[in-house]
Amino acid sequence: MKSIESLNSALIRQHEATMNKELLERKANFQAELSDQMTDLDGKLVEIYSGLEFGNDVVERNNLPEILNVEELLERRFQDLLSSPKFSPVVVNYCEVKYVPTDIASIQNWLGRLFITKTEPSFSIAQGKGLTEGRQGEDCTFTIITKDSQGQTSYSEIDQVSVDIQSLQTGRVTTPSITDSKDGSYQVKYKPEDAGEFNVSITVGGEAIVGSPFQLKVLNKRVTLSLQQGDITDERVDAIVNATNEWLQHGGGVAGAIVGKGGREIQEESNRISNQRGPLKVGEAVYTSGGILPCRYVIHTVGPRWREHGRQTSISLLRQACVESLRLAAQLQLSSIALTAIGSGISGIPKVICAQAMFDAVEEFISDRNAELSTLHDVRIVIIDDPTFRVFSDEYAKRYSPQMTDNMVT
Repeated sequence: MKSIESLNSALIRQHEATMNKELLERKANFQAELSDQMTDLDGKLVEIYSGLEFGNDVVERNNLPEILNVEELLERRFQDLLSSPKFSPVVVNYCEVKYVPTDIASIQNWLGRLFITKTEPSFSIAQGKGLTEGRQGEDCTFTIITKDSQGQTSYSEIDQVSVDIQSLQTGRVTTPSITDSKDGSYQVKYKPEDAGEFNVSITVGGEAIVGSPFQLKVLNKRVTLSLQQGDITDERVDAIVNATNEWLQHGGGVAGAIVGKGGREIQEESNRISNQRGPLKVGEAVYTSGGILPCRYVIHTVGPRWREHGRQTSISLLRQACVESLRLAAQLQLSSIALTAIGSGISGIPKVICAQAMFDAVEEFISDRNAELSTLHDVRIVIIDDPTFRVFSDEYAKRYSPQMTDNMVT
């Protein structure tokens, strides 16, 4: 049995050596032919250059009869050079040949296969939205097209297309799935786990294609807005938003309930912030820990007072308070946040106007390009009392289609 295996191995090595010799001979012939063509081209270029120098000398002498005579002479010579059967532009048709020996089990059928590829990596391209833009947690795709040195689509089993996607933040490399269409087109598919910026490196046969590495920007998950009825202090989110006063004194209403459930440390942290920076302005936002609440943080914002600020200023300041709270959550790299109906209680903002301003604020935050790169993707408005919830529900239904009664996706 061992002698048969040795014989088969020897046959494979002999066949491989023969094929390698033939390939080397083909390569040498190709190089010789290319060298002859380049030498011939160089000679013609020298003649053309000499003719142009002679023509310049004649022009400098400014003798009209001589100029006319030389012009006709040079034109005929250049036409002769261009129409010469030996003159043709050198076209390098890159070709790579690879011999792949078969395994011992299949040696009775064939000794091996010879693969030829004309694919030139520097002419191959990649295209598609997923090459430069992606969305966290969603399928992204782009296409690679292998081409030869003439820019024509080419294909071979040995082209070996490879793609690596590397995060510029973490350095982690992701290898996407590649579907070979067997016609020179390769479909690349990936699902990014993180938002941020990436390098997409594409090689064919170990060589980078034109444009590689590409710059990829992966946006954050699509922001979801939901409206729920319940107690905001029970929400299991990263942060809840508390409507407070300028001095961060959380005495009654939702603010009092937050401190009551979350513990005195929330008020103590608020006191330290107030002592350090003084009173907050209307529309500003700060944060403390969540104490023993299910949330990690409480974001405190100062809402407007309807009678003091008037209609238009109150609407503008309420939107600002909401947007600043969302931006602060994004800066803290949170993924979820819950807000209540800010200012609709003792601050006197009409419920309808409060609902409109708060939905406008969330949409303003979502439309911000920087928000798409943040980690925040779950925004909830949580209201405990029936009258306020009904008003917010009506406004929500007006804005968002019936198919999206539970959430809004940008």
